[in-house]
Order: sequence, then structure tokens, then C-alpha cells
Amino acid sequence: MVKQADFEEAVRLSADELHAFTAALFEAAGATADGAKLMADLLVDNDLHGASSHGTNLAHGWNYLGQMRDGQINPRPVPKLISEEGSVSVWDGDGGCGHFA
Repeated sequence: MVKQADFEEAVRLSADELHAFTAALFEAAGATADGAKLMADLLVDNDLHGASSHGTNLAHGWNYLGQMRDGQINPRPVPKLISEEGSVSVWDGDGGCGHFA
């Protein structure tokens, strides 16, 4: 059973501190500095907008970091445009998180 966090003992970070920490985690998992910043930008922004289900918890909760370290997610993808017609484009995400594509 998971124990609810005791907010008196919880670590509190500013948005800037959370961003820096999240970017450092993704960089340590193999992402480029720009890729790590992008992941931190998007995940922290989701937290700040109240969409925590799509926020920084994904780094561990969906195991993005572990999957990057284990080679299941490409931490340095090079997305490629496959086709484009009207308002629709199809991209090959090169095995990375959708955030990169």
C-alpha cells in the first residue's frame, strides 16, 4: 500500500528549481541538454497548469528515465517528417518520447 505523503515533511521546490532538477534528470538519462530542457519545459508546465497526470511524475511514474537508461526509449531521437498533406503531417519519432516529435 502506498502511504500518502506527509506535507509537513514534503520537499517543496519552486517551479525554477523543479525545472532545473527535471532537466538534470533527463540529461543524466542520456538526453541532450536541449532535449532535457524541452522535457522539463513541457512536464513542469503541465504541473503548473494543474495537469499533474501529464507532469513531472511521468519521469518516474511512467518510468521515462528508466526506459531511457535501459534503451527502451531513445533519449536522443532525431524525428523525421514522413509525409505532409493539408493540415496533417506524419512523423517518425525515432523511438523517443512523443515530446521530442
